Amino acid sequence: MKTQAIFFSPTNSTQKIISTISDALKFEKLHKINLTIPSKRKIQNVGADADIIIFGAPVYIGRIPSMIVPCIKNMIGKNRWIIPIVVYGNTKLDKALNNMIHLFREQGFRILGAGSFIGEHSFTCKDFKLAESRPDIKDLRKAREFGQKLREKLQNTPREIEIVGEKPDFSKLNQEYKARGLVKIIKAHEEKCTRCMGCWSICPTEAIDMFSIEIDEEKCFRCCACVKACKFDVFKIKITMPKETEEIFMEFAKVRKEPEFFL
Repeated sequence: MKTQAIFFSPTNSTQKIISTISDALKFEKLHKINLTIPSKRKIQNVGADADIIIFGAPVYIGRIPSMIVPCIKNMIGKNRWIIPIVVYGNTKLDKALNNMIHLFREQGFRILGAGSFIGEHSFTCKDFKLAESRPDIKDLRKAREFGQKLREKLQNTPREIEIVGEKPDFSKLNQEYKARGLVKIIKAHEEKCTRCMGCWSICPTEAIDMFSIEIDEEKCFRCCACVKACKFDVFKIKITMPKETEEIFMEFAKVRKEPEFFL
C-alpha cells in the first residue's frame, strides 16, 4: 500500500498533523505534496499514484480554502481510500469537514476516516493569542493514535465512514477573504529585511512582490504565513477588527477544543 500526504498549510500546522498521521500508518510513503505552493496546485490529478491519500487543509471562517477546490475537483478517485483532515484555530469548525467529504465523494474516493484538529490561529501574535503553539504534544499524540487506528481498520474489514458530507455553497467559497477586515499585515521593521525571500516563497496567493516585498492587498487573504515565516520580525499582524468581534474570539480562547475523528 502506498500512502501520500497532500496538504495546504501556510503556517505548517496542517502539515504537522498530516505528516504525523501518515507516519503512524506505516505504509510505503510517496513524496509529500504541499499545495500551499501555487505551482503544486496546477498538477493534474494530484495523488494519482497513491493507494491511500491523507489530505489536509486549514479552515478559514468555516470553509476550506477556495484555492484548493479546483485541485480537488481535478483529482480522480477510482474508488481509492482518502482521509480528509481539517485544522482550525479553536473557533468554529462549521461545515468545512462536511464540505471536503462531499467533494471527495463526488470525485470517486472512498472515505476511510476523517478528522478535525486544532492549530494555532493565523491571527495569533503578541496582542492576540488563540490556540497558541498548537498542535502541541497532546494533539500530535492523538494524530498518531488516529493513524494507528486507521491502519488497524485497513488490516481488518475496512468500510467507509457514515458521514455523508454536504455540498459546498460555492457562492460563499471565498470566505477567507473576509479576514481582510479583521487584521492587517504591516512591515513593522523593514530595515531588518535581508531579502531572504522566505515570505515570498511561502505566500499561497503570490501576494508579495519579489523586489519591493510589498503586499498586494487584493491578493492577500491574511493567512499570515509571511509573518510566521520571517525570522527577522519584518512583518507584524495589526488587529483591526471591532472590539466586540475581538471579544468573541477571546471567548473561544477560554475553552480548549480537542481533536475529533471519525472511523
